[in-house]
Formats: sequence, C-alpha cells, structure tokens
Amino acid sequence: MQRTVIANRAEIDVHRDFFSRHGCLAPKGFLLGRALPNEDFEAFARSA
Repeated sequence: MQRTVIANRAEIDVHRDFFSRHGCLAPKGFLLGRALPNEDFEAFARSA
C-alpha cells in the first residue's frame, strides 16, 4: 500500500531532518512557510 505522509510542525531543521529520515517527504510548518492571512493567501494563489 503506497501512502504519502505529511508531517505537521516542521519548525526547525532538526524536525525536517527527522521526518526525512523516517520516510516523510512532505513536511509542513513554519520552517517552510508561515501561515498567511486569507487575503494574502488568495493573492498568492492567484499569482501561482
């Protein structure tokens, strides 16, 4: 069974490295990008 694991709370390099060593290739958290207010996210999504 193939599954994609998404890890939450990757806030420092140590977290990202831990997730990577354990097979998680899709971390999310402040290390990779802070949360945006709705208006800013909508503008970002339109420009992508």
